[in-house]
Amino acid sequence: MKPGSLIFFQRLTLASWAGLAGLLFIWNTFLIDRHLHSLAGSLLIALIPLSIPLRGLLEGRARAFILAALLSLLYFMHGVTEVFEPGDDLAATLEIAFSLSGFIGTTGFAHAVNASRTHG
Repeated sequence: MKPGSLIFFQRLTLASWAGLAGLLFIWNTFLIDRHLHSLAGSLLIALIPLSIPLRGLLEGRARAFILAALLSLLYFMHGVTEVFEPGDDLAATLEIAFSLSGFIGTTGFAHAVNASRTHG
C-alpha cells in the first residue's frame, strides 16, 4: 500500500462517521413520528454507539477501527430494514451508503496498517 493509504482510509472513515451522525440526527429529529418515540431516547440510541470509537478513530488506533467496522455493520442492517418502510427510503439509502463507506474505510485502514507492519 502507498504511504498515504492510512490517511485516506482514516479520512474516509471519519467522513462516513460524520455523515452517518448528521443523517441520524436529522432523521431522528425531524423525520420520525414523535408520537411513537421520544426525541432524547431516539437520539441516544442512534448516536451513542457512534461516539464510542470516535476518539480512537481520530487518533488512528487500530482497535477503534475494528469496533467501528462492527458498528457500521449494525447501521447497515438498520438501513436495510428501514428501506422497506414507507417514507424512509432516502434516509435509509443514505444510511446504507454511509455505513458501507465507513466499513470500506475501516477495513481499508486495517489492511493498510497490516501492510505497513509487514513491509516496513
